[in-house]
Amino acid sequence: MEGKHLSVKEKIKYATADLLNKKSYMDITVTDISKTADIARVSFYRNYNSVADVFDDIVEDVFKEIIKDVVPVLKGNDPEAWKRFLLGMFRKFPKHHSVTKSKIPENENVFFSKLSEKFQKTKIGNDTGDRMKKYIAFGKIGLVVSIIKHWMAEGKKESPEEMVDFIMTFITNF
Repeated sequence: MEGKHLSVKEKIKYATADLLNKKSYMDITVTDISKTADIARVSFYRNYNSVADVFDDIVEDVFKEIIKDVVPVLKGNDPEAWKRFLLGMFRKFPKHHSVTKSKIPENENVFFSKLSEKFQKTKIGNDTGDRMKKYIAFGKIGLVVSIIKHWMAEGKKESPEEMVDFIMTFITNF
């Protein structure tokens, strides 16, 4: 955990992310998180109702970060903007809260499943009034998230730059 000036909520999220690298999401308890975060259980319950709530909050953080970066790219459809966005994704995804660095496949699967659900519920592309643009936007985001998930699961053998070049072959054709 970095720094001593983290809020209790941040400590809880970082502790949960740390635990996700050591054990299954289903096996993590409030006690585990409280001990790892070095907080009292009552502090946990002042901020969250359950371990699932913490996990959802971490997914929400990642989602907001992606949305903030992707919406301008989707609206402009500039290949250079796509390259910058994708490179940022491949560099930051494995680092965010360290959740996505988990060596436990079921944790990655739960994380990406929840992230995909959030994308499906969002309004990306809806403001254009063009149904096909909306589906293309969702398709591009789904492609990026699926490829990053697979790249991480395979041990990140290719460089982020190689992955960006690969994805751009799909992005520029739509």
